[in-house]
Amino acid sequence: MGDTYVKDEFKRHMTAKPEFVKPFIAEWTNYCIMLSKQLSSAGIRRGNIGKDLEPEKMEQLSNEHIQQLVELRVEADRHLGKDEFLQNLQSATENREKIL
Repeated sequence: MGDTYVKDEFKRHMTAKPEFVKPFIAEWTNYCIMLSKQLSSAGIRRGNIGKDLEPEKMEQLSNEHIQQLVELRVEADRHLGKDEFLQNLQSATENREKIL
């Protein structure tokens, strides 16, 4: 589900105006860096995956973007609940550490 969402999001921005592309890329870069840190062994042990959207960023979103966030949340919950997701990550980390 995640790969499809990301691919679709980038496709939607292929024809975006330049003033929208730079912030779009910056936000996705920040998101990737944050997830990389959280998916490290130490991050998974703490159970920190993702972060809440700051209120000032929420205020900047259009109604369409808010609807996209709601749909993404519904899909994520439908495919894999948060508890199950964290359990899978923990299991993957434990298996990785056994191999290393």
